[in-house]
Amino acid sequence: MDGRQRSEEKPARGRRLGRGVWVAYLSTGAALAILRVSLLAWVERRSVSHQVTETVYNVFWFLRPEILLGGYTRVGAIHFSNVTQHFLFWASVLTLGSFIIATPILMVGWLRQRRR
Repeated sequence: MDGRQRSEEKPARGRRLGRGVWVAYLSTGAALAILRVSLLAWVERRSVSHQVTETVYNVFWFLRPEILLGGYTRVGAIHFSNVTQHFLFWASVLTLGSFIIATPILMVGWLRQRRR
């Protein structure tokens, strides 16, 4: 033998997810993050200018998973010295949450791959 392994001699290694699954996951997560952070900016601007309407309250439902963090955990007790720090913190939490929301795309891709 010349030192190379033939295909049947290679150690078993799980198949990887395809590039399309990763692209779908990353693009969905990025689109959700952009949409949710822009909605957060709009809601914050409306609340600072005291123009809170029923529409603003309805937008909070789209940001709900992360808002629950503020209401029911110690995350809501964090005090920031200015509005910019407050916005950057919650924007990063919303971005992370958007990629967590997009995680089922990876799971479905993995399950479809195993089924083949």
